[in-house]
Amino acid sequence: MKSTIKIAACLFLSASLLCGCSMESRKAGKVAESFLTAFFNMEYETAGSFCAGDLAAEIQESISDVELPSEEMTELVKEASMNTTFDITKVDTKSEKGVATVEYLIHPYGNEETIERSMLLIKEKGKWLVLQLF
Repeated sequence: MKSTIKIAACLFLSASLLCGCSMESRKAGKVAESFLTAFFNMEYETAGSFCAGDLAAEIQESISDVELPSEEMTELVKEASMNTTFDITKVDTKSEKGVATVEYLIHPYGNEETIERSMLLIKEKGKWLVLQLF
């Protein structure tokens, strides 16, 4: 009887740990998805709200440096960005505590090629934030 209780307790703890890891992966993946959605919808302030460190400022600075030659070109860029899609393919929260690596595919609008990218998220004060894009 005691061994049955010990086995049940071990199984319960194992299941709890697996669910906890899975939950962290889902939370980190949701932040990555929200960030990418805002970014490709050109909602850079919203995208910045999902960032840690200087990433939000770096995004704003790089966007402000872009000057397009005409209003028509600006509209084409907006259309392409807003119609670009992505798929999150992997979320790893197990390799390092408080760090998540998210791999994703970008499907640029009007282009058959797929671009593979990754991002690094960190957990600050219980909240996942995007730290780096690569």
